[in-house]
Amino acid sequence: MAKLTLNNITSGFTSTTATNANNTLIITAMENTLSRDGTSPNTMGVNIDMNSHRIINVAAPVNDNDVARKIDADPAYAASAVSAAAALVSQNSATASASTATTQAGIATTQAGTAATQAGIATTQASNSATSAAAALVSQNAAADSAATAASISISDITHAATSKVTPVDADEIPIADSGATFGLKKLTWVNLKATLVTYLSALTSTWAISTTGNATTATTATTATTATTATNQSGGTVAATTITASSTIVATGKISGANATNAGNAVMLGQSTSSLVTNGWRKTPDSNSPTGYIIEQWGNNSVTSSSTIVVTLPIPFTTAFLNVVCSVNRAVTGSAYRVECTNTSLTTLTISNTDGTTVNVMWRAIGY
Repeated sequence: MAKLTLNNITSGFTSTTATNANNTLIITAMENTLSRDGTSPNTMGVNIDMNSHRIINVAAPVNDNDVARKIDADPAYAASAVSAAAALVSQNSATASASTATTQAGIATTQAGTAATQAGIATTQASNSATSAAAALVSQNAAADSAATAASISISDITHAATSKVTPVDADEIPIADSGATFGLKKLTWVNLKATLVTYLSALTSTWAISTTGNATTATTATTATTATTATNQSGGTVAATTITASSTIVATGKISGANATNAGNAVMLGQSTSSLVTNGWRKTPDSNSPTGYIIEQWGNNSVTSSSTIVVTLPIPFTTAFLNVVCSVNRAVTGSAYRVECTNTSLTTLTISNTDGTTVNVMWRAIGY
């Protein structure tokens, strides 16, 4: 409908009644319009319908009820987006607060979209846009609180909740607080930890009094190795050889290992005793009085025909001396006597002579080193 309808003047231009009536209508219509220069009345009585058009060149808002422009709402939108990203990161890095951070990130993202949409709506919806921007700010603060909560979770909590690994490998990493860097978080690989321990323990074992390995209880530390007397309560380890005095005592509940004995003052190791337990066999027995550190015992059973001599190659050679050999006939017949002789001819052989008229089996036994 028309906002202003004037009366027709039909009796001539001098009709003051009609003219005055039209002037009244014009004044009333003018009073019902907005004034560009702010002349009163200049306030709305009802809502303005922009019919999908924009209000442009609006000043920056100052008071709570001022119109918000898109440029004013954009920062709130950006802050909401940052808040959503922070909430998502918090979700991935904090196990305890993952569910809460995800929920808040979704809320922040939704509210940020709402704020962006409301920023472009007409002036009539400006107040709703401001409300949405405020809600996005609240969401941002909530997301920041969630991120702070995630950051407050200690490494000890995470480590305690982690899956256990029984056997570490060289590439595995252990978190440490670096005292040389204001106790900042650093990582230490398993291979470097082992190398450090080897260096440290090697320095400690340099003062041990005796040398043992495995399950033996070994010497307690001493100022000098030669003054050690009683060795107890030190498990494992290997150190250089040393001198134990005549009054020394070694207490061992397990095994003691070391180099083979080479003279009368050395301890004999079980591993030095070796053998071949067959018909023609041998055995090496540790002996500290032997120049070679052991005695060799050899034995055999050989057939010798009547009135003949054979040369027998020893199962293993004597390295230094063939001390003795004895032999006997491996045959038992009542009333019969047999004559055999054994002679040590070299470090690798012996001879057996049968002067009887019958083939016999001769058992022999040789000693040397």
